[in-house]
Amino acid sequence: MALRGLLMYEDWLDLWEFDVDRCRGAGATGRLFAPRETARGFVRVQTQLVLDSDGREVTSSAHILMFADSPRIPAESRVVLPARFGGSTVDVVAEGVRDSGIESIPRYYRIDMA
Repeated sequence: MALRGLLMYEDWLDLWEFDVDRCRGAGATGRLFAPRETARGFVRVQTQLVLDSDGREVTSSAHILMFADSPRIPAESRVVLPARFGGSTVDVVAEGVRDSGIESIPRYYRIDMA
């Protein structure tokens, strides 16, 4: 594809599998997580400022884009990035369905991680 040649990282157009520990709240010993699941999305490692679930500006080190109807991954959940992107375990700081406002670009679900 001609578009791939224009991008710095060809991996941006590939769907990647990653592991998710969804946060189910907090208990006496800390955060409680649902059993680990595997999800798929477009992974991008990029530093940027985002608003967290409390409305504070935080630095995001990576984000994952998924289809708009994907199961939600709440803030404070843990994500294990694919090995190609470091394989580290990171915390979700923000999530939500986004709309670019451009008719030809569909809505998508995005999670930001720090």
